[in-house]
Amino acid sequence: MYSTMSGGPRERYPLPIIAWCFLIFSGLSSTHATITFTWTPSVVNLPENSANLVIVANINITSDTPNINSVVLTVTPPGPFLLIDNTPSPPGSSFIGQVILNSPSGGYLDYETVNLYKLTVSAQELLGTPVTSSIYINVADVNEAPTCNGVFSAPGATIRVREDEQPNAVIYRVPATDQDAGDTLTFTWLSVVPASGATRLQFNKLNGVIRVPATGFDYEVDKNYLLQIFVNDSKGLSCNGSVSIIIMDSKDEPPGFTGPASTTITISEELPQDTLVTTFTSNDTTVYFELVSPAEGFYIESATGKLKTAYQLDVDNNPLLLINYIVVRVTNYISKRSATFNLRVNVTDQNDNPPVCTFYNHIYTISEGAAIGTSITTLSCRDHDYTSTNNALTYKLIPDANAKFRFALNGSTLQILANLEYDSFALSVVDFQYTLVIEVKDISHTTNVTVMVVLTPVNEFDPSCNILPPFSISEDSPVGALIDAPVCWDFDYPLNNLRYSIISGNTDIPTPFYINPKNGQIKVLNKLDREKKSVYPMTVQVVDLNNDIAADPLNQRTSTVAFNIFVTNVNDEPPVCTPAFYEQTIYSTLAALQSVVQMQCSDLDSSALDLTYTIIGGNTNGRFVLSNAWPPAILTRSTFSYFTLGGVTDPKDFQLLVLIEDEATKADKTRRLSSTATILIHVVPWTTTVPTPATVLTTKIINVVDTYWKPDTWFIAVMVIAGLLLLLTIALISFYCWKSMPCCWKCCKPSQPVDEKPLLEANKMEELNNKPEDPPRKTQKDPINSERTRETPPPSYGFDGRAEDPTSGREYVFNSATGERRWL
Repeated sequence: MYSTMSGGPRERYPLPIIAWCFLIFSGLSSTHATITFTWTPSVVNLPENSANLVIVANINITSDTPNINSVVLTVTPPGPFLLIDNTPSPPGSSFIGQVILNSPSGGYLDYETVNLYKLTVSAQELLGTPVTSSIYINVADVNEAPTCNGVFSAPGATIRVREDEQPNAVIYRVPATDQDAGDTLTFTWLSVVPASGATRLQFNKLNGVIRVPATGFDYEVDKNYLLQIFVNDSKGLSCNGSVSIIIMDSKDEPPGFTGPASTTITISEELPQDTLVTTFTSNDTTVYFELVSPAEGFYIESATGKLKTAYQLDVDNNPLLLINYIVVRVTNYISKRSATFNLRVNVTDQNDNPPVCTFYNHIYTISEGAAIGTSITTLSCRDHDYTSTNNALTYKLIPDANAKFRFALNGSTLQILANLEYDSFALSVVDFQYTLVIEVKDISHTTNVTVMVVLTPVNEFDPSCNILPPFSISEDSPVGALIDAPVCWDFDYPLNNLRYSIISGNTDIPTPFYINPKNGQIKVLNKLDREKKSVYPMTVQVVDLNNDIAADPLNQRTSTVAFNIFVTNVNDEPPVCTPAFYEQTIYSTLAALQSVVQMQCSDLDSSALDLTYTIIGGNTNGRFVLSNAWPPAILTRSTFSYFTLGGVTDPKDFQLLVLIEDEATKADKTRRLSSTATILIHVVPWTTTVPTPATVLTTKIINVVDTYWKPDTWFIAVMVIAGLLLLLTIALISFYCWKSMPCCWKCCKPSQPVDEKPLLEANKMEELNNKPEDPPRKTQKDPINSERTRETPPPSYGFDGRAEDPTSGREYVFNSATGERRWL
């Protein structure tokens, strides 16, 4: 259920010099839900003359779980406020309430007594921790009418004065007070009966003192006077009363006093109204008693002579009450003769007021770089108690856990004792605030002043980074692959709030790497190629961010860290032979195991020893083998056989296919890459009719190089387009000729069929192969001295197939990728 509680009995509290208020929302998180308070309005200014039951503020409490079961209002200091529950159907997830002014007995608010109230509402869930929220109510000052005290107000004061009273003697002081601090009163005669009293009596309009005329009284002339007096404050409010002055004949014997025994009495302040001070007695029974001299705060019962307090005395607000000189007159009813008694009443000061400060809650903003000894604030506090023993104040600092040993009090001045630390997680939890409570104490009362110091950051530290080991990344890593991140930190809070950028080592085109500016993670941005570049010396710049209350981009703290990124090898490059197509002409008399073609193959990501060579095709009759050298050479295995009746006859042209594979020494063969080299070997049969024993025949290898022209792609495209345009032009001309000249059909004769010719005739092949200085092929010449050189095609245009021309019957090799052909 919901419960409400208002403040207890009303107490007197002193008037602060400056009344202020503001709203502090505080939420203490529950273990089960979040409770939110909404005050309307957030700042309350309440006139001190507000009517009873007026609505002070509205409060709406919400929770994300329907478990609110207790809502309590606490008023500090205790005051006339009550929390009313207006929730439609409690309990639940919300509470709607109103705080009203509640004081049926009257005297609801008094600015001069208490001008600031703190309302604290505590909400609690069924199993949760209470969560509180506070609002401050500022009591606004309203001008109050002066108060006419005692019988002066009603039914009216009566003063009996002997006619022989000394001229200019004070016979009455109008008892009027004003609760408004600093206000002044003026006293005015409304009427004087008889009118001669206006000129006879002496009346001070500034203090309300009535004196005996300068010439004294005359019983025969001055019988009595009735005065109607108005008391006005500076803002036009007033009270009024009446004074009846009776002049007594001085010829009768005056009565005498038999009590009190002492002329000095001491009482304590703060005694209740109507407290008995002393009793005056007389030797005459037909007398009455009255006060002659001004006696503020006291009155006397005329019949009994009892002197009592007119109200609760407070020497703190009126130090004149400390010593009171009271003149009491006793008068005989019949003879009208009287006597006076001079009494001194001392009122002692009591420690009844707590210390009062100009503020009780305040927030200060301090930079964390503030110097030790810097003053934050000086408390302005005082105690309304009059005497020094009761108004002496002491100050004690009570810091929170984060503020311990960081602040100190020098008298009433709060100073910085040690370096303040903004860069702390514990301080970030409390929004970088130090909460300090300063206890202000007199002998028996304590007042707490809360000072919240909000810390602002200063960028103190440069970013720091570890010395990084080299990073490695495989060259076949996909785009977006994570390499690693530099380990950097910054002690300025928010901790490690850094921005990363690569300032050197990443200038290749296209850019190989990318760094995440927030966390420094380095990723692959474009494909890597270890064969082009295997190491990247990198420099990363680290800039700290948002560590100043006002950001200064031109003076941010930075650091750099250097490291290397090594690109590890992956077998992604096949072996390449230079050239990819070999063509060689040899004589059949070449001895066995003689080198025919020396292969030149390499692999960008493998060593020469990691390449293996295998003849996979074209080795008819096994006439060729590979040497054991690296790279190997094509060797003849045995002599060639030609013109052998009934025996093995070798072909004159061998097209060898050699498979080159890498990663030969690696255990993992799954990534092996290979390529094929084509070696075209022409064997020239060499015969001798008459053997010459003395002649040692040697065979010399003839290198035949074909020179051919390979146009650029753009040239081919231009020629194709030009040819198409030419064909289109011829077709159009033919079409118009056919339309306009039908007779041309008669003139035209069909052309004779043209025999298809081979791509390249054999004699043309021989003409291309023979240079001008070479002898004719039919001329017998020592093969050792005959050479023919033919250029080989570029490595990228190797021949990987062999076929026969259906027209000429000649054989040719071709490249399956480019379509290029070469006659054999």
